Order: sequence, then C-alpha cells, then structure tokens
Amino acid sequence: MNSLKPNGIALRLCYEQGETAHSRGLHLNDCVYRKTDKRLAWQNGFRAAAQQIPRYAGNVENQQRGQHWLKHIKQQLKTHSHHKNGDNSCLC
Repeated sequence: MNSLKPNGIALRLCYEQGETAHSRGLHLNDCVYRKTDKRLAWQNGFRAAAQQIPRYAGNVENQQRGQHWLKHIKQQLKTHSHHKNGDNSCLC
C-alpha cells in the first residue's frame, strides 16, 4: 500500500472533485476529506493547500493561478460558520 502524504495540490483536487487525486498517487484512505470530522478535514486541507500551492508555481501563469487559489482559500475560511460567531481559536 502506498503511504504517500497528500500534498497541497492533491488536497485541492480531493476537495474540488470530491474524490482522491489518483494522478498524484493517493489511495482512497489517504484522502483527508474521508475523515470522520469533515469540518476539521476541510480546514486542514485548505490550510495545507495554502502552504503548498505557491511552492509549485514554476512560471508566471502558474504563480497567478496559485495566488488566485490562495485568495479563494482565504475567502472560504473567512466565511466559514465558526468565524461568523467570533471563534478564531482554530488559527485558520
């Protein structure tokens, strides 16, 4: 069994497609979005993606895509329900 850790891009693909990113070598059990606590997995996935995506930017076009995705991630986290109630303890 492959024990690769998911990287940010694979996490993004998992979230967008609702499935594991097989092209990145992930198994179904490696996908963080299959965990029991979906809210925590969602936050962790976006946090990991925010850290990883800029590292994969090899040219100007990819850098622009990475920055656009990073803005999307931050907006999603800001509108997440626990932030609306003033709970910022999760540090996301």
